[in-house]
Amino acid sequence: MDYVQFWKDLFEEGRLALPAFAALTERELSQGASVLVAYEGRLRRELPSGLPKLEVEAVSWAGRNFYRASQFVVYRDVGAETINEELFPSWSGRVDASVHYSVDVVFRYLPDLVRFAGSAAPGDPLLEHLGRWARDWPLSSVGMEGIVGVDIAAIAGHRALMSIYIDRIIATRDTSRLADKRVREAVDAALGMYPELAAGLLADCEAKEGD
Repeated sequence: MDYVQFWKDLFEEGRLALPAFAALTERELSQGASVLVAYEGRLRRELPSGLPKLEVEAVSWAGRNFYRASQFVVYRDVGAETINEELFPSWSGRVDASVHYSVDVVFRYLPDLVRFAGSAAPGDPLLEHLGRWARDWPLSSVGMEGIVGVDIAAIAGHRALMSIYIDRIIATRDTSRLADKRVREAVDAALGMYPELAAGLLADCEAKEGD
């Protein structure tokens, strides 16, 4: 059960243990989903109250794709055709606050995965898929460079998710997200007692715009 062990190792020990590429069985996917659901239950206790419900189908979709992408980062001899087959299609269900939250249970590790993949050549199909995920799931991609034009409507409309989003922007100083007025206002509100931090973030944003 390499797929199941992958998640246990990541969640319990913070490390990636990756077997060679092989087909995933329905049993592995089902048991892996159970591990993801259990992890979300622990994670929820550490996050703001009022979170959306977990969508098992969405977290399972994210889990399978993240696992495959992690393998492709390590095993660079896998061809572009296989990568494209394994990492398509995009999420085809509805996209609301519950789905953004559920995908983020896994994709919160996406920035780390992108850093691991940093040695890949420009135009590498794996990087293209990782970039697509970063644009599609902006809650998870805070802190990543070059991610613009993201749609945060579902996040901004949910108080708990917006709180997580703003906290991540402040923590990573991701000034690219300040292009959205809703984000700027929320950052100002969050840092109201720390005006020097708010001013620093806005100054960074203005400096980048002037480059």
